[in-house]
Amino acid sequence: MNASDVTAFAPQIVLGLSSAVHQPGRIPKKTLVEQAASQMVDASLITRAVARATVEAVLRVDNLKIPAYVDEQRRIDDIAVIHVELSESALSADLTRLVELLHRSMPRPLILFISSPRDGESISLALTHPNLGDFDRATSVVDQSVVVRLKSIAPGALRIDNLNRTDLWALYRDLVRVVAAEGRPASAALSANEALHLRGRLTALNAELAVVVRDAKKERSHAGRIRLNNEAKVLRQNIEDAEGALYSPTSAQTPML
Repeated sequence: MNASDVTAFAPQIVLGLSSAVHQPGRIPKKTLVEQAASQMVDASLITRAVARATVEAVLRVDNLKIPAYVDEQRRIDDIAVIHVELSESALSADLTRLVELLHRSMPRPLILFISSPRDGESISLALTHPNLGDFDRATSVVDQSVVVRLKSIAPGALRIDNLNRTDLWALYRDLVRVVAAEGRPASAALSANEALHLRGRLTALNAELAVVVRDAKKERSHAGRIRLNNEAKVLRQNIEDAEGALYSPTSAQTPML
């Protein structure tokens, strides 16, 4: 992927947004630096990792014809769609810190697209609640978050028209659920929290399996290899069970990009 490929990426097409909703605007690096400083994050993260940032759209009650959401913790009457293009020098660790920073820096849910010259396009979502320690209520606390490569998500799965339109918070939670399940959730009953939990469990199980398989290859004793192979068998079964709970078995996983 080269620089022109990154610039040509269109979040509004991924979400199926109309031209009325698509309202791009540049986010100055100075703004991101100030946000980082306000959250006691090293501003060099922005300087090193971010090449360009834009607001692609703001999903509102009026332009989506979806009601706002209000409860004791939060009021949601808009959702920003932001696209961040990473620089060539951005590291994997930079992405993790940058995603958390951006989700925390807004008082409402954020749909964040990330373009990387090395890793392609990803989408990040977070279940958040207002930061009660912030006198201005201008920031959020991240409860759970997810980052998924777009090429792993089924085509058309992230279109806004296909999501729960009860209210803006229901729409956002449904998008979290679909993204966590890579566009093919096991059932409509699967909640956003459940999908995030299952995805986290799968990540942990696969990491554990990789360690056990590596150790089994190095193990010299016959008994040790048997023990590790049995552990790997149990882990593979647990992975299969988690995948069955998260992913629909009838939906083919087709690359998006």
